[in-house]
Amino acid sequence: MNYEYDLNFLSDILKKCHIHTAVISPLDSDKALLDPQFISIVGFKSQMNIGQLLGVMESKTKYKLSNEFKLRHICIKLPFLNEKNILVIGPYLSTPLSSKDILEIGECAGISPAAQKLLREYYSSVPILSENDKVFVMINAFCERIWQ
Repeated sequence: MNYEYDLNFLSDILKKCHIHTAVISPLDSDKALLDPQFISIVGFKSQMNIGQLLGVMESKTKYKLSNEFKLRHICIKLPFLNEKNILVIGPYLSTPLSSKDILEIGECAGISPAAQKLLREYYSSVPILSENDKVFVMINAFCERIWQ
């Protein structure tokens, strides 16, 4: 089944909602789920990378992941398409973070007080999607179409 049009359509909609999407290959197995801007602030990669995720992913399953930084991602193993078959959506937050939450995250990660400002700016740019957000309806509809 060719679903490239549906994938491009979903990616365009999510982009307009300021939600990052990427379709990656199993060859990118060392790529971290955290974006490079966040890694530059906290100074290390999250424990979960794409290679580890591939080891547990099953077809026709949507994965909602969250990490110690309260960042969330959705990962979907796509039917084969041009050697890239993992759709990663995110990061996003499920609720807004307070200044106290961000301070605690920074302290747990050992971030210097000077980098705290960068951390606050980063979190202010992350989209917030509540559990009943219409974006999830679109993602579910996309999954139903590609998995028939």
